[in-house]
Amino acid sequence: MKKSHMSFVVLIFSLFFFCNRLSFAANNDWVNINGTVTYNSSPVCAMVLANGQYMFTSSGDGSFNLDVPLDPVTGQITVFAFCEGLAPFEQVIYPAEGNNMAIDLEDAAEGPGLEVDRTLIAINTSRVRLTGTVSYGGSPVCAMVLANGQYMFTSSGDGSYSLDVPIDLADGSVTLYSFCSGLPPYKYVFTTDQIIFNHDTDSDGYSISQGDCNDFDASINPGATEICGDGIDQDCSGSDLVCQQGTIDGTWGGTWNSYYGDSGQLTLRLNQNGTNIFGTMDVTNTDCGDLYNLSVTGSETSNNIYSFYASTVCSGLTVSLEYTHGYLVGDTFSGNYAIYVGGEFYDSGTFYLY
Repeated sequence: MKKSHMSFVVLIFSLFFFCNRLSFAANNDWVNINGTVTYNSSPVCAMVLANGQYMFTSSGDGSFNLDVPLDPVTGQITVFAFCEGLAPFEQVIYPAEGNNMAIDLEDAAEGPGLEVDRTLIAINTSRVRLTGTVSYGGSPVCAMVLANGQYMFTSSGDGSYSLDVPIDLADGSVTLYSFCSGLPPYKYVFTTDQIIFNHDTDSDGYSISQGDCNDFDASINPGATEICGDGIDQDCSGSDLVCQQGTIDGTWGGTWNSYYGDSGQLTLRLNQNGTNIFGTMDVTNTDCGDLYNLSVTGSETSNNIYSFYASTVCSGLTVSLEYTHGYLVGDTFSGNYAIYVGGEFYDSGTFYLY
């Protein structure tokens, strides 16, 4: 089949492919664990971590009370407790053992502590990215890295970690901890003067101090074009652009361009009845010649995204525009389309309607 068929389809104007969203069922196997954390029989302020949930105890009574999910494989709970200067605590328990736990922290082992390589780069004015490795005695180790409420466990293969963490709202600092069973804990505080905001990390022409709200993504900066309704603040205005709402009744004229280099004109006459859209389309400069009065059906899938479908017969084969959608912003439709010939993917491109 020639690209022309596809061109025609292109022109049909199809819009962006819909992405399937996976639905995840909630896991209802959660239980409560509670108890106290002490050192030398006195309550201490410590972090208690269990199966991905965590909290800090009160230094007044060292108590903790936490709802956690059970391990889906073993049905158990892995409980950690960390306190600066003391050896980390780790215990695997069954749900029945999680009531009124008594965690008594001990002194860390004598000798050298963890070696933590660390690099901090600002993402924006409120978050930073921390990367590095954790080792002991020159060899990488599996350890927990914790910074301003975010945490991860390093890989024992190379001891590497990478965390995106919020900057402390009170003093602009970032506090990095690392814990490994039986070893003295590690702590380092990045003060506000150590966080650099005038470097253009993603090379998009804007630094954080110049208003870049994500210096790790070159498509996001004060000079970027904002896309409405996608949940991303491309132009760093402080919020996503709200898409125009309304009907699309009327005649629209525009252009289409195939990724294979074809292009042409198209005219679309649309009527909208609720979320249902119908009408006809004329397309020029296709390999099958000028196509007139193609039947168009579609729907409004949100307040700014419209999906369309059209088909015709060319050289004895069905040519169809499927799985397409586009955006209405102001008085302009724009989007991507895909063409199928005889049921097989054939071509794709872009369209604009004014």
